[in-house]
Amino acid sequence: MQLGDVMMSKSQWDKAAEAYQKALSKGGLKREAEVRLHAGIALFKLNQIAPAKAMLSSVQGDETLHTLSTLWMSLMK
Repeated sequence: MQLGDVMMSKSQWDKAAEAYQKALSKGGLKREAEVRLHAGIALFKLNQIAPAKAMLSSVQGDETLHTLSTLWMSLMK
């Protein structure tokens, strides 16, 4: 997850998306909703709209992050 955050800060969307996917596949994340949000944003920046929507739709467990994911999805309409 931390590698994904670093790659996001450098606008390296492809590397960020890959790092977040790897973190999600390992499981056991304390902040899974945050990882899903960031992964969705990275996919959106890569113009991978369908996967970005799917990832953002899966953000659950934190009301604020869910609201943010909904706002990001509204940019894709």
